[in-house]
Amino acid sequence: MQNPRIKHKILSVILAVCYIISSFSIQFAATPQVDIIIGSIQGSPGSTVKVPINIENIPGIGINNCDFTLKFDSNVLEFDSFEGGSIVPVPNANLSANKATDDT
Repeated sequence: MQNPRIKHKILSVILAVCYIISSFSIQFAATPQVDIIIGSIQGSPGSTVKVPINIENIPGIGINNCDFTLKFDSNVLEFDSFEGGSIVPVPNANLSANKATDDT
């Protein structure tokens, strides 16, 4: 016959492990989805235009990292520069762009 105190301790440990595992799964199960919205613009040949790129549905805890690829017809547009909006508190340290060629 087994000791009831040992059964109680084993059950307590199992319940504690289940609680810890369920806490982690709740935190990581719901990954919020943000929306990246590219604005519509018009311009004349040779003029400089700003293409607005907005991020919507940002979770309350903010964004830790975001990567996306913006493709365009290089016969029509030429990439000149980019700038961060209010979501980027320190753009010089927290924002970068990798300009790729049409072949990549």
